[in-house]
Amino acid sequence: MSMSSLRFRPLARQALISAVGADASNERTIADGFNTLNDQLIVVLRQLFGADPTRALVARSQQLAEKDFAFLHAILKHEDGRLHAFLADQQLGADEIMAALSAVLAHEIDLLTVLVGEDFVMPLVSRAWSVSSSDRPSH
Repeated sequence: MSMSSLRFRPLARQALISAVGADASNERTIADGFNTLNDQLIVVLRQLFGADPTRALVARSQQLAEKDFAFLHAILKHEDGRLHAFLADQQLGADEIMAALSAVLAHEIDLLTVLVGEDFVMPLVSRAWSVSSSDRPSH
């Protein structure tokens, strides 16, 4: 696991909790919240970097998160250039789903930060997710 991605997990988790609202204990709602956040971030990234680099970044983020959460390969599917979570018959708890999907989002932020710098990335994330500057991780 990338140690620097750990510092983005609270931000990703908070954004995911905000996206699902009071239904944070429902696994399918968490997956839907992830899908929404990931789609919003992908739209912003495609505008700046194009489809292929964005697709590569998302795929690499998934690979990195799967090192900590092996079950992700069974619930994450690439569809029309997007990464979506699908929960069918998995017997996973809401906390585990939340942690795993937050890790994917955190890796996306971390990889972007390594590539183009945090000063450029955090406003993009804020714009995509409507995150206030007070919710950003500190160095």
